[in-house]
Amino acid sequence: MKIQNTIFSHKTTGVPGRFSRPHTWKQWGLILILVALVVVLLRSLWQKPETGYSQLFPMDQTYHYESLRALGYATTGGADINEILHTIGDIEAGDSESWYQGWAAMADRKMADAERYQHDQIGQGNALLSASNYYRTAEFMVYADDSRKLETYRESIAAFYQGLDSLDVPHERMEIPYQDKVLDGLYFPGDMAQHGDTLILMINGYDSIKEETYFTLGQAALERGFSFMSYDGPGQGSAIRENGIPFTPEWGDVNRAVVDEVTAAHPEIREIVLVGFSMGSILATKAAAADPRISMLVQYDIMYDFSLTPRESMPASFAELIFTDEPRPAWVSQMLTYSMRFSSEVDWAIRHGSWVMGIDDYAEVLNQYRYYEISQDAPEVTVPVLLLVGENDHFVNEELVTTTEESFRQAESVTSITYDWQSGADEHSQVGAMNLWTADFFEWVYDNRG
Repeated sequence: MKIQNTIFSHKTTGVPGRFSRPHTWKQWGLILILVALVVVLLRSLWQKPETGYSQLFPMDQTYHYESLRALGYATTGGADINEILHTIGDIEAGDSESWYQGWAAMADRKMADAERYQHDQIGQGNALLSASNYYRTAEFMVYADDSRKLETYRESIAAFYQGLDSLDVPHERMEIPYQDKVLDGLYFPGDMAQHGDTLILMINGYDSIKEETYFTLGQAALERGFSFMSYDGPGQGSAIRENGIPFTPEWGDVNRAVVDEVTAAHPEIREIVLVGFSMGSILATKAAAADPRISMLVQYDIMYDFSLTPRESMPASFAELIFTDEPRPAWVSQMLTYSMRFSSEVDWAIRHGSWVMGIDDYAEVLNQYRYYEISQDAPEVTVPVLLLVGENDHFVNEELVTTTEESFRQAESVTSITYDWQSGADEHSQVGAMNLWTADFFEWVYDNRG
């Protein structure tokens, strides 16, 4: 719908008279008082009705998105709504220190609540899980060279498992051999009288940890009787924080090691639904293309080429200097460092990438993004595929949806669900609309089970 606004400007010419004489200061004062009274009296007649606003931080996409991400877990035991609204009320957009202080303070408060609940195990467990989510969110903006990052991560992990124990949620912490290293996995057994022989296996993305996925999808899977598992692969969670294992695009090898271990420990598993979380959609697609044991693939939500967003946000001539294997001038990385001062999103993304990929040069961090894409992998996937996307996803455009759909040309079927603004699931990974997207997901799983 096109709206045309027309502004008319009236200019009146006439003969100077008594109405054009300059007013005294006293007269101007009386006029202003009369105008103010009229405005107050007539305000209710002309004022537009107040409406809400969906942006938690209207001027900062990163701070808005991460706050909404934490808030969305209010439906799965990881938050309370007004706790978060009060927390962000004390946070200054773009100020990572105020972000940390605000979220850490709320997490500490929830830990104190849990300590008070000596008889109510459910209340205690809920407080601990909320604390875990808030510590995770506090840690998110902390730079890797700040000792508080590892400390806060460990507080989040401790609170999470204490919460599961208080709520008596059966779970198994697994060690997964991978090359000459060990990755950490988290397995939740399903109900064999329902769908326990189907494993929902979730792969984290650029910035998640395996414990977060309990709120994202795990609890919903267990409610329906499915088994659920997630793990910290290279560059993620404990792998990078505790063991210094950086990202690798060779995710077929990573996920194969995980499937080997979980199917050996749980031979009752008959089907595996592989779900990629954000950037994890790229990793999951690589894994599904390389392992015939995968029964279904889900991109939650669509990801095709991790380098597209930064590539399209900069001039083409500058992008050519970034995304290349040729030597680049030193000023290229210096320009990136300078640009990071003006965007909390760019600053966080590049600093985080430097850490999780084990690369000091900022330009090379972005260059490595281009190895995380699925043009060669998607055509090898033969199982049913579900693609989820929000129309206001800040990483996805309409053209990319079509490209991704068409890339799965050998898949048994490709189902796409696009969420509009009114659905509340229109943002990246449908944050803030957990019940909606999980219901659509499980409906699709039921339709495609063997």
